[in-house]
Amino acid sequence: MADYDFYTLFDSLEFQDFARDMVQIREGITFESFARGTDLGIDGRYVLKDGSVIIFQAKSIRNTSGKILDIAKKERKKLDKLSGMGIRIFRYILVFSDALGVIKKSQIMKLFSHIF
Repeated sequence: MADYDFYTLFDSLEFQDFARDMVQIREGITFESFARGTDLGIDGRYVLKDGSVIIFQAKSIRNTSGKILDIAKKERKKLDKLSGMGIRIFRYILVFSDALGVIKKSQIMKLFSHIF
């Protein structure tokens, strides 16, 4: 598998667009996109027939020390806030521009495991 450096290849908005496009192709859905700024922390949203949502979030950062885990914790808090507002989250797709090791992936998966 090729080793791409998405952090260097794209600025943050380009990465968000690229990642969203790749996920849309993989999932066979089209996310709503939102203007930059206050958007409840949602980069993309797909509303299912039952009213629940799939949320897409892209983060263009380097995997340095605990930075990615700190960002994942902030994202979890945003999801809790959205749930508290009555938004039913069916699925949450979080994409990072840098590679993650096994331990970080496991920590992030555990952090989000009790949402759905």
